[in-house]
Amino acid sequence: MIGNIFKNLLGYDMLIIILAVINAVIIIPKLRGVSSILRKKLQGTIYLPIKLILESINSNNENKIDLHELQELREKEVFHYHIFETINSIFPLMGILGTIIGLLRMVGLDSSIVMSNFTIALTSTFWGLVFSIGFRALDGMIAPVFYQNQENLQLIYERMDIASRKDNNDEQAVEVK
Repeated sequence: MIGNIFKNLLGYDMLIIILAVINAVIIIPKLRGVSSILRKKLQGTIYLPIKLILESINSNNENKIDLHELQELREKEVFHYHIFETINSIFPLMGILGTIIGLLRMVGLDSSIVMSNFTIALTSTFWGLVFSIGFRALDGMIAPVFYQNQENLQLIYERMDIASRKDNNDEQAVEVK
């Protein structure tokens, strides 16, 4: 059985394995790197009083909070996470497609040959499911950081929006007097 699984590796199964390697070697490290940087920048910021956040945004010191940088990091994080998720969702579909292609190759063959080659046709489904399960487990560790960063950045924007509305109301109240 193991021989049959590895026999089809040089065929359609190789596409599934290449996608898994791209996901593991390129996408996940980039996603984790950007997520980690963004998390460090956001964690220290969200607990500051809003006046300190606003002062930090307007300052020129090295501890300045750069909203554009935070937004760029978030956009990179979203980009890499969506690629990761797309590849994860493709694995089972590619496995099924590989199996169908393998079965279609057997149409018109002698029934004894069909039975011996049937397991080879199923190897694509095997690899698709193995990588789908494995990367879904990794997604369980990556997704919480991704969504926490989203919530933290949204919290900073909401706090700034509330503070700016409060400042505008205070200015209008002073002008009315």
